[in-house]
Amino acid sequence: MEALADGDPRTIGRYRLEARLGHGGMGVVFLGRSPSGRAVAVKIVRPELSTDQQFRQRFAAEVEAARRVGGFHTTPVVDADPEGDPPWLVTAYIPGPSLAQAIAAHGPLPEHSLKVLAAGLAEALEAIHAEGLVHRDLKPSNILLADDGPRVIDFGIARALDGTAITRSGGVVGTPGFMAPEQITGAGSGPAADVFAFGSVLCQAAGVQPFGEGPTTAMLYRVVHQEPDLGGLPGGLLDLVASCLAKDPAQRPTPAQLLERLSVAGPTRAWLPHEVQSMLPDVPDTPARPAPPRTAPRGVRFPGVKAWPAIGLASYLVGLVISGFMLFLGVAGFLGDSGGDGPVPLMVALLGILGVTSCLRGMWARINTLSRPYDLSVGPGGLDLRHSGRHTIYHWADINRVAVRRGAEKRAWSVCVSLVPGSPPPPAKDFRAPFPHLEKKTGWIVLALTRELSAPRADIEAALARFAGPRWGGNG
Repeated sequence: MEALADGDPRTIGRYRLEARLGHGGMGVVFLGRSPSGRAVAVKIVRPELSTDQQFRQRFAAEVEAARRVGGFHTTPVVDADPEGDPPWLVTAYIPGPSLAQAIAAHGPLPEHSLKVLAAGLAEALEAIHAEGLVHRDLKPSNILLADDGPRVIDFGIARALDGTAITRSGGVVGTPGFMAPEQITGAGSGPAADVFAFGSVLCQAAGVQPFGEGPTTAMLYRVVHQEPDLGGLPGGLLDLVASCLAKDPAQRPTPAQLLERLSVAGPTRAWLPHEVQSMLPDVPDTPARPAPPRTAPRGVRFPGVKAWPAIGLASYLVGLVISGFMLFLGVAGFLGDSGGDGPVPLMVALLGILGVTSCLRGMWARINTLSRPYDLSVGPGGLDLRHSGRHTIYHWADINRVAVRRGAEKRAWSVCVSLVPGSPPPPAKDFRAPFPHLEKKTGWIVLALTRELSAPRADIEAALARFAGPRWGGNG
């Protein structure tokens, strides 16, 4: 695990993020907590992929299929938001190292551990393939070691990268050394490609390099054109692995056929060597501090008032008529003046111009507010404000204080935030009249008048106090 970086989010959906677990081609994986305090793994998609609509569609379809995958040796998908910004995926958290980490730290696994590993991986592939999915990137870093057997992660979503900038720029989905010949040559990758990767994984776990080492191009060439070197594999696995590494996909066994040849006698507890077993971290299912209250992912929404305030518009109309009349009198007096009273009509005309301008701006702001009202959501992730066709998100990590403050008008209360020093304010275009706007003297950003939201001020304050925690500054 690594500590959260300065730019990392602190929450996503209803989940609180606590540490970094790793990163890959699709995004960053975090250790998170559910509202009830259970540890979960949260994968947040990379920003550049979030803008690719084809990726979003494939990601949503693959996530939906991955939700249906069962079995003892997979990590179930427990939540996801493919439409989020950015999209994210939550799976069960497995408190254990990856196979790659275990090999790097303590070397090859003994034969008994290899057989338990092989049986668990075969069961996982059988469950994945039963839902019409293909992993396409099975490798030691995508296999976690738990105290009761292996767990396969990142299944079912590799296809979402097809056609993205990653693959269009010459990249491929897969890892050299674990890619089947048909993946390398572009002939496609079906379930048999996962079986090939299964054989390669067992070789790596046993300390065997079936296609040697060296430059990637040389390794890929040997995978396609040369037979694997399986010297050093335990005799009980030699024939099984050789069949998995067949060049012809049709000659490889299915996961069900592998399981017929991989019966493991006795319980799988303590299946790992002692030194690898000691790598399993002690992560409690519940945190030491109380978990936040269970809330809906999108928090509490306060839509804007859509009623037409006739009195407010009428006052602007009256002001516009009076200002227009003053402008008319001033211009007429100035043009018809033949004496020494020229400055008086000019002042009247200027006051009329200011009045007309002020009334027109006020009317425009009022009509704009009515046609595209506020929509303020308060939730675990922060404040989500939509107004006048604009959309701004204020994450809790970027907020120092939030309060409901009395404005210039005695009866006007507004929702305001003070950003953490150093965090950039929203784009300047969001500070157009009437809201949100920045009070330059105090540094507060005025988001919305509470009277423009269709909820009592007490309800708005209660939601802010509930989700903002110590950031809540009350009212005044």
